[in-house]
This record gives sequence, structure tokens and C-alpha cells, in this order.
Amino acid sequence: MAVVRHHYDWEWKGAEQEYHRTLELNPDYPGARLRYAWLLLSLSRREEALAEIQRAQQTARETDPHLLVVIRATRAAAFYFAREYDHCIRECQEAMELDSTHFLLHYLLARAHARKGALAKAGAILKKIDDNFDKIPLTAMGAGLVHAVAARKPQARAVLKRLRAQAIQRYIPATYIGTLYAATGETEAALRVAGESLRRAHRRPYPSECRAHDRRPPSRSPLP
Repeated sequence: MAVVRHHYDWEWKGAEQEYHRTLELNPDYPGARLRYAWLLLSLSRREEALAEIQRAQQTARETDPHLLVVIRATRAAAFYFAREYDHCIRECQEAMELDSTHFLLHYLLARAHARKGALAKAGAILKKIDDNFDKIPLTAMGAGLVHAVAARKPQARAVLKRLRAQAIQRYIPATYIGTLYAATGETEAALRVAGESLRRAHRRPYPSECRAHDRRPPSRSPLP
């Protein structure tokens, strides 16, 4: 029920109550703590989220070691949302010692480098997983953003075209397509995608997605 209220109903208060109830019944369930941490990140309660991530990591070491890489990726995301890019990079690099193939680590690592202005390094990271382009739309979007910020608009539009084609047959988040439209300078198209998505959902935007694509960078790079 917590996951439904969190990810589908976007009922933040109810989701938090359900997570609390779950953890009261089973405080050693790292998966629940991790999902709760994502909710807290969405609500900009970063310190609470980091505390839950730490508790999940301590429990997972003993009960579910395979979950450790996902926990480290979640912590890296927390650092990224807080614009602590050096911490994000270090967390990703350390987590890759557990699993060098985890796509979210590569994505966050590339995004953090790009926000620091290291576009060539970000592009090289994403290129390593280019074989999974059609399987992982998130990394495809990341590659498109790097192309756009590096003034390679034709390549960015090619990524956008491929994502739109995939969207006919599978679910592609509207934020991915809208973000690439914005990155290539097609503001009206980006707003149209956002508007259509909200009309279909009849809901407000998901907080973490809005912040993840925030276009107000504190560093040299305008990459979201």
C-alpha cells in the first residue's frame, strides 16, 4: 500500500504513514527503508532520507547484501539532488566496486561530471553503456542532454527521435522527452509534453522529477 500511495497515487502523507506502519512491523526490512528514503528525498527532507539510507545499509549487510549497490546509488542520488557533485561522484565510484554494471550509478556519475562542466568525461561514461541504449531510456536521455549542452543538437535530436519512437511501444516518462525538447531549445514542444502529461494524470508533477531536471545550475554547466 505504501508503494501504491507513493508512486501511483502521489499521496505523500498517506504513503509516509504506510511506510511507518511497515517499518513498525518489520524494522529490519531494508527495502522498505530504501523506498521511504526516496519519498523523503522527493519531499526535500534530505537529512531524514540519508538517515534511512544508512539504516537500510546496516541491515542489508546482514540480511540482503545484493541490495547494497542500490542503497549506494540512492545515497548518490541524494547527493546529486543536493548539488553535492563531488560526494555523488565518490559514492558512485565506490559503489561500482560492488557492481560496475549498475546503470543508475553510470547515469548519476555522468550527470554529476556534466554539472561540474566535464562534458567529455560525462559523454565517455554514457558511451560505455551505449549498447543498452534501447533498454535503459534514462541513460539515453542522459546521453542526449550531454549532446545538447555540448552544442551537438543533431545528435541530441536523434536521441529524442529514438525515445519518441520507443514511446509508441513502451512506457517512456514524459519528463525524459520534455527535458530533451527543452535542452534542444524547443521550449514550446517541452511545455506541450508537460501539459499533456499533467492533463492525462490530473495530478501535480512528481517532486523529485521536477528537481532532477532543475535548470538552475550553481556551476559552469547548464545541464540539468
